[in-house]
Amino acid sequence: MHAFWSWQHVVSTPLNFVMRIGPCLVPLIVCAMVCSAHAGEAPIDRAVTALVSQLVDGDAAEYRGGRRIHPMPGKEGVELAFFTIEGFGGGNNYTFYLAAFESAGGNAASGRYQLLGMEQIGGNAWRFVDIERFRTDAECITLDTKNYAPGDPMSHPTIAGTASYCLQLYPGRSTGTLEPAADGSAVRESRRQR
Repeated sequence: MHAFWSWQHVVSTPLNFVMRIGPCLVPLIVCAMVCSAHAGEAPIDRAVTALVSQLVDGDAAEYRGGRRIHPMPGKEGVELAFFTIEGFGGGNNYTFYLAAFESAGGNAASGRYQLLGMEQIGGNAWRFVDIERFRTDAECITLDTKNYAPGDPMSHPTIAGTASYCLQLYPGRSTGTLEPAADGSAVRESRRQR
């Protein structure tokens, strides 16, 4: 006499069920993991992540350990985002970026940010940029840099310099620009060398 349910049947049935339905669950599990990874981000981080997703190619990715967000002194509701993208085209390269965001209506509590402007500010074979310390003067941001001298290894630029970028806000409109300062000779010189 055979029992209707055998031990083999009990063990194999859940396994069969998982194997049959598993491929259907994988996309849902991945989606839940990705969505939950961004759920804990601050609104400004979500805005930066959205910008980065527009900049990367199939090989490049943001180095998240290099992201820094700073409020712009003297500009309520304006946040400066420094971030690094590496690996464009599958290469061993990186580029530093500066982006300026403004919270909707100048109110960070709104949770919405608008991109005012973005610039490439450095990278390997161009210059290193100290994103921890910067100075502001009215609408301009001045960064300390290290440029490459002939013979410098790619990991160690030695020529100290500065680069300035100015944020121009347009009153009455929810737009602005971020661009190299008009007198930013270090910016122009470094771009010529790239």
